[in-house]
Formats: sequence, structure tokens, C-alpha cells
Amino acid sequence: SGLSPACGPVHNAQHPPSGEAPLRDQAKRAADSVVLNLSEGCYQIGKNRQKHFRIAMGSAAEVLAILDLLELPGGPARQQDCRRVVMLLHRLG
Repeated sequence: SGLSPACGPVHNAQHPPSGEAPLRDQAKRAADSVVLNLSEGCYQIGKNRQKHFRIAMGSAAEVLAILDLLELPGGPARQQDCRRVVMLLHRLG
């Protein structure tokens, strides 16, 4: 999906340091949640639609927070991409 790479880049490394593995796993789940809730929200109406977009926004913010904690190659660019996703979802929700 178009959003997953923007907010889900933390699970691409093959062998993360052992202390980072749980954060990377959580980031992957949160990035997946962004995509799934956005998709589901697109097929809803009214408050239910907004609810899914708000959940997606919260998950994107979670990915952003994890990116703040991890030192990754290209991290600042990934954070900027994720901030754009959060702002887009804020407008939708």
C-alpha cells in the first residue's frame, strides 16, 4: 500500500539489535493498523468513518513515536513522511 512504506519502514532491517526487535514489531503492527483502518474507513459513513480514520491517525502517531526512539538510516526522512500521513489522517478524521 502507499501508506505502509511511509509509516512502516522500521521492519525492513534483517537483523535489528536485540533491544530494538520489540519496538520494530510494534511499529509493524501499528503501520498495518494504519492501512487496515484507513481502508475500512473508506467504506463507512458518518461517525464510523471518522472513528476508523482517527484510529489510523493514532497508529501513525505511534509509528512516528517509535521512529523517534530508533536510530535508523534515513530516519528523519521517514519521520517526515509519517508526519505527512498523520496530518492527512487528521484532515480525514
